Parts: sequence; C-alpha cells; structure tokens
Amino acid sequence: MKKIIAVLCAATLAMAALFAQTPEEILEKMVTELNRGETEGLYMIMEMKIPILGSIPTKCYTKGEKMRLEVNIMDVKTVEISDGKTDWSYKSDSNELTITNSGVSGSSDADDGAAMMGAVTEGYDCTLSKETDTAWYISCKKQKSNTNKDDPKKIDIVVSKKTYLPLTFSAKISGITMVIKDVAIGVSESKVAYNPAEFAGATVIDKR
Repeated sequence: MKKIIAVLCAATLAMAALFAQTPEEILEKMVTELNRGETEGLYMIMEMKIPILGSIPTKCYTKGEKMRLEVNIMDVKTVEISDGKTDWSYKSDSNELTITNSGVSGSSDADDGAAMMGAVTEGYDCTLSKETDTAWYISCKKQKSNTNKDDPKKIDIVVSKKTYLPLTFSAKISGITMVIKDVAIGVSESKVAYNPAEFAGATVIDKR
C-alpha cells in the first residue's frame, strides 16, 4: 500500500510540474486579458499613496480613445472626460467645466497605469513568491539593463487564477506608492461619453 501511495504522489507531483506556469507565462496571459479592454473597455481604481496627503483613489474608465476619471480630494470632486479630440474637466469647488483640445495636458494616470501593466514583462525579472487556490503572487525586479528612469525598481502583482486579471498591481514611483485594484473588463459607451446634462448649471470655460 505504501508503495502504491508513493507512486501516486510522485505521479501527482509530476503532473503538477508539467502543467505549472512560469511567472512570465502568467503575466503574458494577464496582458492578453487586459488588451481586451481596448475594445470592450477597462475599469480600475488607481490609488496613489502620497506622504502627508494620504491615499487618493481615482476611478478610471477607458474604452478605445475615450476616458473618464473620477477623483475626490478633500471633498472636492474632479471629473476628467476625453474622447481623444476634446477634454472636459469639472471641479465641484468652483463648479466650473473647462473644455480644451486633447493633448494639452499630456497622458493621464489611467494611460500610464494601463501602459505599465501591459509592459511589465519587459525589462523585469519576475518570480512567483506565493500561490493560493485563487491567485498567483508575483514580484518583478527591474533589470540592470533597464535604463528607463521612470520605471519603478520593483512591482508586485497578484493575478486572479479565474480571470487572469490583476487583483492588485503595486509599485513605488518617486516616493509615491501606486496601487491598481478592482480591474474589470467591460465599460459602456455612455460611461465614457461626455453628457452636458451631468454638468448642468456649471460655468463653462471653453479654451479650444
């Protein structure tokens, strides 16, 4: 009986090793899932942990060229909307809606966060630090050959085994800790489209 059990255990371990995935393979599948967001839309919460100010979470909705950001700092709500040609920026404290041509303010936090998640396999050495029934815990360290000063030295990612989407994606950049969480695929057109009725009564400042 002991011999049979030993053989079964060895076979089980061999099968587990055969189907085990490397961190790079897991991350490549994660990137594939994230790429669906280009057409289906991508939602995430990007939390910036800033000394003195504390944690500032931003709700990010993107779909193709369209984008919507929502952030609340010290009871002041800011909404940023863009369709790739025009940007709308609303602040609740002044009740003003500023309209500009896209590209004036540069890339958004949502763009930066999505780009970082999509390129995590480039310029980093990744290892599997922990595995549970529901997720893989992967740590990525910047390679010495990676000379991009904007890339963080270390990135920690928790990937869902069910969806291959990141449960959390965290990195420290210039003393600010960035954590991306609650990532989901699927954003409606109405969520990222500018709706004048949403800002009825606001003072409009058109800078186009």
